[in-house]
Amino acid sequence: MKAFIARQERGQSAVLVALLLVALMGMLALAIDGGYALFMRRQAQNAADAGALAGAHDYCVSQNAASAITRANEYAITRNGATRTLVQVNNGIVTVSATITMATTFGAVLGVKELDPGGYAAAGCFTPGWATGVLPIAWSCFLNDNAVQGPNSCDLHYGPQHALVVMDSQKTSADIQCQNPPGSGTPAGALNCDPDNDGVNEYIAGGNRSWLDLNGGGGGASSLISWINGGFAGTLNIHTWLGGQQGTSNSVFSAAAQHVGQTFVVPIFDMYCNLQGLPQNVCPTEWNKDGPPSDTVVVSSGASVLYYHIITFGMFHITCVDPGGKAVGEPGLQMAAGGNKCPVEYKLEQAGLLSGQGGANSVKTIEGYFLQGVPPGVGGQGGGVGAGVYTVYLTQ
Repeated sequence: MKAFIARQERGQSAVLVALLLVALMGMLALAIDGGYALFMRRQAQNAADAGALAGAHDYCVSQNAASAITRANEYAITRNGATRTLVQVNNGIVTVSATITMATTFGAVLGVKELDPGGYAAAGCFTPGWATGVLPIAWSCFLNDNAVQGPNSCDLHYGPQHALVVMDSQKTSADIQCQNPPGSGTPAGALNCDPDNDGVNEYIAGGNRSWLDLNGGGGGASSLISWINGGFAGTLNIHTWLGGQQGTSNSVFSAAAQHVGQTFVVPIFDMYCNLQGLPQNVCPTEWNKDGPPSDTVVVSSGASVLYYHIITFGMFHITCVDPGGKAVGEPGLQMAAGGNKCPVEYKLEQAGLLSGQGGANSVKTIEGYFLQGVPPGVGGQGGGVGAGVYTVYLTQ
């Protein structure tokens, strides 16, 4: 009898050991495989985040869903190790579901050979609400439902085929007014600023751009040169009114000539107030017109009576600067007048649309073209007006 009981107890012990081993394997699977799965889930989330941001960045520039999907997969799979992805683009938002397949170590004993940790992210491109390091030049935004970027966008045209003069040495108040649309003859007395008849004004004037007093110091040429060479250190928000500066000194244009071939973020305005006094007082119908957020003003201590309302930001590539004598153009640019004139400047002079105050070589100009992209130094999810410059953010 005792022998039988002993054999029975040994059998029960074996069963108990087997059960304990299963439990131990389960604990090991939970501790080791589960811990590794959590680590891989973080990797999958990183892959999803990277894919969504890259896809949104691509979509900002290309406006092409297929291109954005390709770029999102590149960053999620090729660069961040995702095994599988599902990428979608809806209303400009790029979503990425990413998984990473991992083999288990102890889970395989329990019949679980693989795990698929996953991550999900969504990102979109937005118009910026602020910028740093801006070039102190304002450019006008003509809102147009048929603009390149679609409704509620500035009617800008992008690329070297649309080169234009962004600054000249004439005072804003003395500048010409262009026909709108180009070549239409209207308004009465306005000049045709489209001498090559391509439907785009090569020269926009009549209060449509100026040097800007970015900090209210009214510092004139010295401040402008500092900002051109080093970038404005402060943050400029949209819905800010800034005073203008004349900046006709040769030294200002000479400073700009040192940056030919470079690209800068520039403020874009949609309204200006040209009366003596602060815009909230003398232009009350324009104050807070685009809000929210509420308008602010950087009070200028200079002599300017012009205030410009910044609504968004653009990206301008400088191709040529004429500081009032020998023009400086980027490599490969076809210069004019024996290499002494910038090409658009020369074209406008020949058309009678641009002239200096002190002789044939007194005109000072900066010319180039606008670009689209996601430049550094801009951020915030701004006021919804598009001018080719975007910021990219994760939304999920």
